Amino acid sequence: MTDDLKSKENSLEAAQRDIKSLQQINNGLEITNQDLTRRYNELLEQNKALLSSTSDESLRLRSQSTSVQTELDQQYRENQRLQREIERLKKEVEMVRAADLVHVKEYEELGNKYTAQQKKTMEVQMLLDSKDAQLKALRIRMNKALVGFSDDDMQISESNGKLYLSMSSNLMFAQNSNQLDVNGKKALYQIARAVSAGDEFEIIVEGHTDADVEAQHTWELSTQRAINVVKQLIEVGVDPTRIIASGRGYHLPIADNAYEVGKARNRRTEIILAPRLDELYNIINN
Repeated sequence: MTDDLKSKENSLEAAQRDIKSLQQINNGLEITNQDLTRRYNELLEQNKALLSSTSDESLRLRSQSTSVQTELDQQYRENQRLQREIERLKKEVEMVRAADLVHVKEYEELGNKYTAQQKKTMEVQMLLDSKDAQLKALRIRMNKALVGFSDDDMQISESNGKLYLSMSSNLMFAQNSNQLDVNGKKALYQIARAVSAGDEFEIIVEGHTDADVEAQHTWELSTQRAINVVKQLIEVGVDPTRIIASGRGYHLPIADNAYEVGKARNRRTEIILAPRLDELYNIINN
């Protein structure tokens, strides 16, 4: 659109130069026309004076008068043609000006949209930066809160803007049981202390099993374990509106169920801490 506007501005300047040139030519022709008219009038007077003296001179003057009249007619037609050309160029200039006004309005609208989009992008980026800082602060608090637990019992990782706490079944529950162990309750108490510092994260509790038992039982066991973990977190002070419980059975393994080591890793409870993005969605939707 910028190139198109520049092209039209060049066309406008060329048309204005043409108009100025044609007006100069027209002014010159008008002067010439006035001069020829004067000459024609003089010849008419001379013709009247000489008619009485000689017919030959009269014929010559008549011929000259006719020639002058023909030239005047030609000049008149040329003046008319130039006048039409000037009018045409004036209309073209007006059209170019009107098109320029449309382009200016379009550029203003695009500029306003670009400014609004820039503002929205900055707001989204600031919010994402804030969420990232909150996640880092939460991870620091969580690392401090879980000092004393081994890597086999507790692992902390970060992925896709979420914090994952993976707790082994040995830490949380007895085998094939959904009742929390003392050490599991202790771990949940420490986790509750870390997350209660702010209300900026949702808490998703997922129960996972190995594949040693039938599918129906794994769903029930993993779901009940997740529910009991949620109850314990609520009991130690976590807002229940922030928590989601779900059972995954053995369908999301992190190790091979063909080996005991893999089965032990798959028997786990995961607490996923996800930033709340309601404000981000509002910015995007608006």
